[in-house]
Amino acid sequence: MDPTTSTNPPSLAADLADLAGRVRSCGPDFSPAADRLDALLGRLDEGSFHLAVLGQFKRGKSTLLNALLGEAVLPSSVVPLTAIPTRIRAGPAQQVRIAFTDGRADEVPAVPDAAALAAVLARHVTEEANPANRLGVRDVEVLHPSPALAHGVVLIDTPGIGSTYAHNTATTMAFLAECDAALFLVSAARRSPRSRSSSCGRYGAGCRASSSCSTRSIT
Repeated sequence: MDPTTSTNPPSLAADLADLAGRVRSCGPDFSPAADRLDALLGRLDEGSFHLAVLGQFKRGKSTLLNALLGEAVLPSSVVPLTAIPTRIRAGPAQQVRIAFTDGRADEVPAVPDAAALAAVLARHVTEEANPANRLGVRDVEVLHPSPALAHGVVLIDTPGIGSTYAHNTATTMAFLAECDAALFLVSAARRSPRSRSSSCGRYGAGCRASSSCSTRSIT
């Protein structure tokens, strides 16, 4: 599907817009739910599909995403690294946009190649350079010309679950409501199939009702 062209029935979009309006009219306490419906409507209109890569810390999430993109764009390390969810969507050239919680202007630094892009991300989305998100980063979006993103797929790198940084787990769990599906990575050497299924069910339940959950074993 062309991400710029929606083929969804008008009635579905109209129903979502009507529902969002009704929820918002219930009062300010319902604004977050209405905002999520508006976000879903936006993705429906643009034909995008948000796929989050989840897993415990150091299971190779960023490494897998780099493999899908065809180059080392996302920083990776032998210690718990990713602290801020990072969206990667299709674009004609590499670009990164960083939004902040305090409302300051977005940063759009120059990234002439994958190494420069990885360096910018390392300064903003890693626990080492931005501990407990002291920089106040709200959102990071990367544009990349990878064929893996050509049909509206938006890949999302998330903080690892279960490390000593409890706020990273909380960030990922809160972010799940914005995803349409989740790919959950586990280590075959450390977790039993029964435990793996339990983890997949626990975190997959945080995605939307239409979400799915898959596993990839890493030995």
